[in-house]
Amino acid sequence: MMRIARCLLAGYAVVLLSGCMVAESKYLKKVEDADRLSKSLTDLTVKHEKLAAENTALQNELGKSKEDNEQLTREKKELEQLMKSRPDALSQGVGELRQKFSDLEAENRMLRSDSESRQRFREKRVKDAGTAYESLLQELKNEISLGLFTVTEMRGRLAITISSDVIFQPGKAVITPRGTAIITKTAEALKKLSDKLIQVNGHTDSTPVPLAAQETYPTNWELSAAMAVSVTRQLQQLGINAGILSATAFAESKPIADNGSEEGRTRNRRLEIIVTAREL
Repeated sequence: MMRIARCLLAGYAVVLLSGCMVAESKYLKKVEDADRLSKSLTDLTVKHEKLAAENTALQNELGKSKEDNEQLTREKKELEQLMKSRPDALSQGVGELRQKFSDLEAENRMLRSDSESRQRFREKRVKDAGTAYESLLQELKNEISLGLFTVTEMRGRLAITISSDVIFQPGKAVITPRGTAIITKTAEALKKLSDKLIQVNGHTDSTPVPLAAQETYPTNWELSAAMAVSVTRQLQQLGINAGILSATAFAESKPIADNGSEEGRTRNRRLEIIVTAREL
């Protein structure tokens, strides 16, 4: 009996041990399944978060796309309106350009005409100056031969130079009778010129004004100015229009010879009558 009982216990123990081993195997499998499920859950969570982020980005892009689309729609409408109105604007612009072109052509014709007129005037002025120069030389040949006058011409500009010693007494600006005769003859020659301007320039040498005359003419500036004005007034009285006359003082500032010699000082004491043509 005892032997049978032991055998039964041994069998039961084997059954129990076998059962435990089976239970442990199932437990381990469930643990593995749980770990696998947990890992899958983690992976799914990461994928979900990634998809959620991508969804947010896509939502933002969709919003931006909607805004861009709305902007494009507005621009399209504006462009359509512009294209509708453009023909009228272009037509107006072309008309304005044509008018400007016509105005420029008219202005250019006027400028060409004016330029040609000026050129003809300059040519006539040079020709007239040459004729006047020859006329003056003929009219004043006696005075020129006596050394009282010099007459020069350059590019339509005539210059009559007269020694002030033959018109004025030293240190004075009152014209002498001899000077009156010389200026009268000069005026008669000048009257034959047309379209002219006449400027009378007074020049002195570097010698100070004599003491006796300094109360009237403190310096050579006042003396040269008075000389120029006296001759200018005389020309007006002889019939030359005051509107073409002017007087200028230079004192000793523009010498034509050396003031270190008497001969040079004599040359520097002079009146210049400059004749130029009126500009158009």
